[in-house]
Amino acid sequence: MLPSTVSIPAFLFANNTAAVLQGWVDSLTDDTFKGIHHLAPFDYAILVPYFAVLAVLSMYGLHRYEMIRGYMKNRVRWRTQPPQRFEKLPRVTVQLCATSSCG
Repeated sequence: MLPSTVSIPAFLFANNTAAVLQGWVDSLTDDTFKGIHHLAPFDYAILVPYFAVLAVLSMYGLHRYEMIRGYMKNRVRWRTQPPQRFEKLPRVTVQLCATSSCG
């Protein structure tokens, strides 16, 4: 038989939300490397293109996600048969390449 009350671990009550938020702020504003390293122009020359390419790839991924979502949403509406059948097939013209550089 299951107990009628749900037991909640005590460590969830021990954490103070304000202390957790202050710890995050302290870790983001940490000045451990204050006298040791400063960003040079070369650092920016590496970081700016890196994050620019990262942003472009993120947009590509979002577009790919949207294409797949649209496919999954609308695949039910696709026809399984063509709208009409030809009684006589039409002529088709095919242009062939005459040189070796068309490849």
